[in-house]
Amino acid sequence: ERARISRKIRVLEAARRRDTARFNAALQRPVDAVLELPAALDTAPRRDVGQMLMEAEANRPEFVVIERRAAAHREAIRRERFERRPDFSAGASWRFRTADDNLDGRDFFSLFFGVDIPIWSGESTSRATAGHSALIDALEDQREAVRRDIRGRLSVLNEQLDVAQEEIDAIRTTDMPEARIVQQYLRAEYPTRDSDFLAVLDAEQRLLELELMASVLEVRSARYSQEIRIETAEALARH
Repeated sequence: ERARISRKIRVLEAARRRDTARFNAALQRPVDAVLELPAALDTAPRRDVGQMLMEAEANRPEFVVIERRAAAHREAIRRERFERRPDFSAGASWRFRTADDNLDGRDFFSLFFGVDIPIWSGESTSRATAGHSALIDALEDQREAVRRDIRGRLSVLNEQLDVAQEEIDAIRTTDMPEARIVQQYLRAEYPTRDSDFLAVLDAEQRLLELELMASVLEVRSARYSQEIRIETAEALARH
């Protein structure tokens, strides 16, 4: 039993020496060293929701299809109204007379004007026009529904982008400087045994956690910006 405990003590001592060596090596890293973390995607500057919605209306195919359908119905209404208009005509002619032995012949120049009045069923024409107008109103309602849907998603994404940016600014300007000051004090006091080795580890871990949180928020912010580009169909506008 004594031999077993002695072997266990030697193993624990060896593990303690390895951990101490790793900790001392970690302390050799400069305090102001920049952590090598994955770079986040570039985020687009914040834009107004109304401006982004205008871009979406100009670029997204849904609005193009709705506008073409509405234009076709407006053209049909214009054609129906044109068919009910009367036609006007004007003309001229030169008429010759043949002279005989006793009378002088006279030529005539004639002018004439005409009005062609079409005959149609006013009820059927009005019914066709009303049908096209109803379809145009339905398309406008569909356009407004799509606009509300896109506006809602853009508002949520813009708000999430603002929150993520505010959290990043808070971490970079407040939390990380405070954590770095604590880290510097604890590392300076460690050689004199005034700070505990676990406290130094906690300070190092806290700084790493803040760096990781900032990187995660930057990636999240970039994803929100990319989703905004998808909603506004900027890629379609470039092509």
